[in-house]
Amino acid sequence: MKYDKIVLLKKQQAQENLEIARVEIEDMFKSGESINVTRLAERTGFSRSYFYRNKQAAQLVKQAQQKEEHILKEHAGIVHIPEDVEEKVINLRIEILKLEYENEILRKKLRDAGYEV
Repeated sequence: MKYDKIVLLKKQQAQENLEIARVEIEDMFKSGESINVTRLAERTGFSRSYFYRNKQAAQLVKQAQQKEEHILKEHAGIVHIPEDVEEKVINLRIEILKLEYENEILRKKLRDAGYEV
């Protein structure tokens, strides 16, 4: 009887640990934090080896990392640049072109004057 009770308690504890890990992974997703074993171990208080040795925990981490990777790939090309920043970038590119043109004129003048450039 005692043995059965111990086994039952161990199973309940294992389920509680998995639920804690699941909740922390969801929190990490919500906060935009990268999913990795080291950070998960810090947040849960479990050892890193727990996430490698426990098959269910390892599967949970693997699924979370795949989900994260899928989300990152989905949004990889999408970057929102505010309009004012985009305008500044355009103005800076125009300025660069003007300065490159001016630089070329000055180099030509130096070559005409006999200097090596």
